[in-house]
Amino acid sequence: MAVHPVVLPNKQIYDADDFWTDDFMDVAVVKIDADGLQAASFGDPANLKVGDAVVALGYPLGISPLDGGMTVTAGIVSNLENWFFIDETPYFDVIQTDAAINPGNSGGPMINLQGQIIGINSAGILDAQNMGFAISVATARHIYESLVADGSYSQPYLGIDIDDYYDDISGFPGAEASTGVEVLDVESGSVAALAGLRDGDVIYQFNGQAVTSFSDLLRFLWRMNAGDTVVLETKRNGIERTITITLDERPLSSYYI
Repeated sequence: MAVHPVVLPNKQIYDADDFWTDDFMDVAVVKIDADGLQAASFGDPANLKVGDAVVALGYPLGISPLDGGMTVTAGIVSNLENWFFIDETPYFDVIQTDAAINPGNSGGPMINLQGQIIGINSAGILDAQNMGFAISVATARHIYESLVADGSYSQPYLGIDIDDYYDDISGFPGAEASTGVEVLDVESGSVAALAGLRDGDVIYQFNGQAVTSFSDLLRFLWRMNAGDTVVLETKRNGIERTITITLDERPLSSYYI
């Protein structure tokens, strides 16, 4: 494997020849051989709240550490439930912030005021004011630990196509709210099909956690591993059912989750 140079903020150049990548989640791990470097610590994503102050670090516009210094921008957590697509890649477990994230900042850390990493800068919406996104450390750390331990990350897979499920809001005619996810299709032969999940089922709990939207289920699922067992609380024609599924590994060509 070819050796690649890595430049750190101290302007020292190190050789790196160990790389692990997960293209589906847009996360990579690069290992360098160096002494005297202090690793950053991870923050607890469970403690992150909308309105918390955050700082984004990076090298916008592709500026190398050798050519100019790192930029630091500050803001707050604007949203923890947003999601978006870039090309065909979905980004669900993201932190939205008004801290400036410009092209080139991707891969830099987003930190809290204790200096702990709570996200990885990922994208900015160029047509909007102050809308940037970072992959939550809840997903990023999970993938990082798997990549380092095994050299790969197996995307967990149910084998279903889903969308938000809406219920009428009592007392407000015509108003609806998302109260779960509806199974639109179940892949033949998938672990979901073998466990008894069917088209039209509504999933409202995932391992005891409330599922009120497509985004909820994706966040919970992506923090699991292939081979893990999950318990889904579902409804079918008003009848509650508990379904236990051992997650499969996601085929690269599948559009199901």
